[in-house]
Amino acid sequence: MMRVRFDGSQAAPESLRVVGEVSRDFARSTADFTDRQNIQLHSIRIEDVPEIWRRLDTVGLTTMMGCGDVPRVILGSPTAWVAGDELEERIGDIDSSLTISLNDYPNASARRRELQAATREGRVFAQWTVCADEEALS
Repeated sequence: MMRVRFDGSQAAPESLRVVGEVSRDFARSTADFTDRQNIQLHSIRIEDVPEIWRRLDTVGLTTMMGCGDVPRVILGSPTAWVAGDELEERIGDIDSSLTISLNDYPNASARRRELQAATREGRVFAQWTVCADEEALS
């Protein structure tokens, strides 16, 4: 299984087209949307992974930190671009911060905590959650 990150639930048509092509060529034409707004691809063969990564990279997508004990994908607001008092410029700030976090700290996935973040009504909410296995070890 491979999970592709879609932070902020923003997906350009070209990004979805590439994921569809990857699904067709490597995942038996199936793709699942997760509850955190990512896309899961099943039946991936290990020898196909480098080509899949190459294709995803052409549209700025990654599988890095797509699952496990990692900072969770930032959920988009259901009122995005609809609410009159929305602060649209914050979307760019969130994306920039997340990109820096993922690229500058590749070992962050070794943490046993999950960062869960979401936007609502133009505000950003974030919370670190201790994973169950870490609580058991304490």
